Amino acid sequence: MTAFFGFLSTFLWCVLIFGVAMMISLSLPKSKLQTVITEFVGIGGAVLCGLYVVSPVDLFPEALFGPLGYIDD
Repeated sequence: MTAFFGFLSTFLWCVLIFGVAMMISLSLPKSKLQTVITEFVGIGGAVLCGLYVVSPVDLFPEALFGPLGYIDD
């Protein structure tokens, strides 16, 4: 169980760092980095939504996380 929470902590830090980097790049004037990140996020979001529709896996089960398990529903 410790390994799972270690992975979850690392994953959340990566998401946080990616989010901050994306906000910084989007605040820059029209640059190539802004264009690439915007396209990457759009394609990645579409792929993740498609995967969730095909296989609605519960990432945070309510039995394990209680009310926090409703985040991914």
